[in-house]
Amino acid sequence: MSEDPMSDVNDLTISLFGTVPDSIVDGPGLRYAVFVQGCSHGCPGCHNPDSQPAEGGTVTAISDLLADIEANGLVHDVTLSGGEPFEQPEACAVLARALKERGYGVWSFTGYLYEDLLRRAEAARTERTRREEAGLAGEALAAGIAADLAVGDLLDAIDVLVDGPFLLDQRTLALPWRGSRNQRVTSLGLDKLSTYGLMKDKDRRLIQDYIDCLEEKGYLYLEPAYETLRPGPQADQVLFHGEKVIMEVQIIDDPPMKEARPAKGESDRA
Repeated sequence: MSEDPMSDVNDLTISLFGTVPDSIVDGPGLRYAVFVQGCSHGCPGCHNPDSQPAEGGTVTAISDLLADIEANGLVHDVTLSGGEPFEQPEACAVLARALKERGYGVWSFTGYLYEDLLRRAEAARTERTRREEAGLAGEALAAGIAADLAVGDLLDAIDVLVDGPFLLDQRTLALPWRGSRNQRVTSLGLDKLSTYGLMKDKDRRLIQDYIDCLEEKGYLYLEPAYETLRPGPQADQVLFHGEKVIMEVQIIDDPPMKEARPAKGESDRA
């Protein structure tokens, strides 16, 4: 990709199988789903078999696709699916980066494993650095490794990756956002957030009690369709108006379990 993201948006095209402007099955909430054309995995039982051939898609300017997404005032999140987004990595990376710059959340599905994609991206970046140190410049820097460099750019630009091929013998309807049990939902970049690991030393039963308290008071609710926690009607008061949530706990001085357990007693803030 070039150093000017707007140039990439205006110049590049993407081959599409189709789009769904109001998807509720390709990630949490209402989303704009982008289905790219072309997938080499050929998974038996694929839900979009017509998206597998590399030919036959609708070639679309990324700028036009981006304009259509922005014209939809109902969605604030986008999912890349297919087809295989990582087989059009440069176009998908440019689209994902442009979406992130505009404040959208971005998910992507892939039949590849995250570790394999990361390994390709890191090897390509290492090679590019070696070439730079050797004095190469321009097109020579990316020759033969451009696709893998773009894989890294796409990984950098998405928030959540659902990875792994669809396996018909592991098909499930019980796991949200996954078609088979082998697939994983992985949040990328969470370790960069200031709150990452904030509760890592807490007993998980205590954390569950915190969640139960927040649900009871209306700050969180469990969305049944996806079994995920979402902000409740009272959440605005905490997020935007400085309200503090008070819960009562009892300190248990028991050597095997020196954790605060919510009960009647002292006050703690969650």
